[in-house]
Amino acid sequence: MSREGRAARGRARGGSCLLLALALLWPGAARGAERPHIVLILADDLGWNDVGYHGSEIRTPHIDGLAARGVVLDRFYAFPTCTPTRVALLTGRSPLVLGMHGPLEPQDEGLPVEERTLAEILRDAGYQTFLTGKWHLGSGHVRYWPGNRGFDHFYGHLTGGIGYWDKVHEGGYDWQRDGQTLREDGHTSDLLADEAVRLLRERDRSRPVFLYASFNAPHTPTEAPEADRAKYAHVEDEVRRTHAAMVDRLDRGIGRILATLDAEDMTDDTLVIFASDNGGASRNVVRGFVRCLVPSFRRWGSDNAPLRGGKSDVFEGGIRVPAVLSWPGHLEAGRTLRERVTAQDLLPTLAEALDLDLAGTRELHGQSRWNVIAEGAATPAQDFVVGNMASYAYFRGPWKLVEATSPLPFAKPSGTFLFRVGEDPEEQSDLAAQHPEVVAELQAALAAFPKQESSWTVPPPWELGSLFGGEETRPPWAESATRD
Repeated sequence: MSREGRAARGRARGGSCLLLALALLWPGAARGAERPHIVLILADDLGWNDVGYHGSEIRTPHIDGLAARGVVLDRFYAFPTCTPTRVALLTGRSPLVLGMHGPLEPQDEGLPVEERTLAEILRDAGYQTFLTGKWHLGSGHVRYWPGNRGFDHFYGHLTGGIGYWDKVHEGGYDWQRDGQTLREDGHTSDLLADEAVRLLRERDRSRPVFLYASFNAPHTPTEAPEADRAKYAHVEDEVRRTHAAMVDRLDRGIGRILATLDAEDMTDDTLVIFASDNGGASRNVVRGFVRCLVPSFRRWGSDNAPLRGGKSDVFEGGIRVPAVLSWPGHLEAGRTLRERVTAQDLLPTLAEALDLDLAGTRELHGQSRWNVIAEGAATPAQDFVVGNMASYAYFRGPWKLVEATSPLPFAKPSGTFLFRVGEDPEEQSDLAAQHPEVVAELQAALAAFPKQESSWTVPPPWELGSLFGGEETRPPWAESATRD
């Protein structure tokens, strides 16, 4: 070959290598058959101060390790309760626009069938899709069940909260595999980890995996094995001690999933997302006499310190939750991102990172934050609205407007508040009186936001103490759902 020919071939090889290098470095490089596995791990009612990397007395080495290897989302916002966050995560749309303001009861309508879920999008992109754990997006009719919403396999429970051993919700047994009631002994955190591990080991190795590991821990009822409680004998408060044991067991379940990724040589090819569905359920959210009236409120053991409030609140303790993204080689390890990212941003963020086809998806209310997460870009966060029980928070730029009301007497503060939560995360400095023009602007924006009337059925207070766990008084939920 001539010198010119060898030079041309060298240039061609060099160009190919450069293109390959650019493809590997480009944040959205996971295209087509090379897309990564996705593991979405969701805790239930995990408080800000319930994880070790936030300084908690609870030992969470596996969650902490994930944070050390990934990007910590320091300002990740969920919604105040279970169902709305799950709507946002799986659709990229605001649950308020859909009228889904609070946790679904079994008789409620589920996530509208017109909504295209992340599982459906990923399955259309070639993923095998698995859900283990809590669904809480519709149980009364099979059209709302996971198997009809994009999941190839479902193992767990349909309703909001169940006993960890008895698996009962509102008198009905709620534990199944792919539509069939499954009578099974064991603590749910262990069983869900077992199933996740099995699915990863037995997967179709020719296709990427989407595993949604939706743990019910540490949601009430507050139940843990005595051996786990003994590890926290130094914690004086009995409820907090049991809660700590529940989180400890949850962390070990997460550790088993992460260890399986290692054993299956999947870790470097897996994007892991960890978050809580809302702030922790803590007794300081409601005042004393309300706790006396509602027994289940006395069993709340989470801690959201130093944030204000907790589950059901639109203050930071109810919506700002622990969250981490990890993808070796693509996301910088050990970085803390202080830009706002929300639950409804997850789907558009994954769509950009993985070049997913969103055709047929309804208007997204979240925005892609991939360039912020992966590259540290200074892309401003768009406006964000959360709400619960007629209380709302509206985020715009550095401002957070809170319009707080309460259906329970003396339950929590009411009124209009204005904060700069980037500078005041504990929401101690109300700036409403100093900036009436900002309050007026954000109130107008909140009024214009296209939220639907809430479809949430609120249980009577005297029933709240028996919602989760207890005696079976009706047929299992998998067998009583409408199927026509």
